[in-house]
Amino acid sequence: MSSPATMPVLFTVEDLNRMIGAGVFVGRPDRIELIEGVLRMMSPATEEHDDVIQYLIDWSQHVASGRYRIGSQRGIRLLKSESMPEPDVFWIDAAHRRGRPTSKVIPLVIEVAVTSMDHDLVTKQRLYAIEQIAEYWVVAPDTETVIVHREPVGERYGKVETICIGQSVSPICIPEASLDLNWLFRE
Repeated sequence: MSSPATMPVLFTVEDLNRMIGAGVFVGRPDRIELIEGVLRMMSPATEEHDDVIQYLIDWSQHVASGRYRIGSQRGIRLLKSESMPEPDVFWIDAAHRRGRPTSKVIPLVIEVAVTSMDHDLVTKQRLYAIEQIAEYWVVAPDTETVIVHREPVGERYGKVETICIGQSVSPICIPEASLDLNWLFRE
């Protein structure tokens, strides 16, 4: 006898917000994200992951001050899918003051991939491209690279470039701001 097919339970962002408000996740040591209606447990962060995030936050605050506010590891609302990921670092238009930031006010998202490379390069890349987020960086401490995604078209980015040690990268929204990979990974 065959068993009936199972379907994942799909949640909306509003469902997740109600669960958070009701305290469903209080006391849980793990973090979750809502990705296309599915609650996804996030891997615990490594020390290296946390160090790189702090460097990126420090750099972002220094170069974007006054033009963008910096968010880190908190939910952003994607408007074209039932998703509320928690990017490691993201820039928010300074005019946005209250409520969860949406893709409309976020020009740059940065994920640090120590254990989440496949998820960051496939699922999240697709979601951010669909949302028309202008720029998405995947920082890979293991290879000391930054994979830069630009020019969103449909479900992907039209331009993808890998930046290596000895090089630097600048965000489109502040081209004069330069992130030196030697400083990020080696200093």
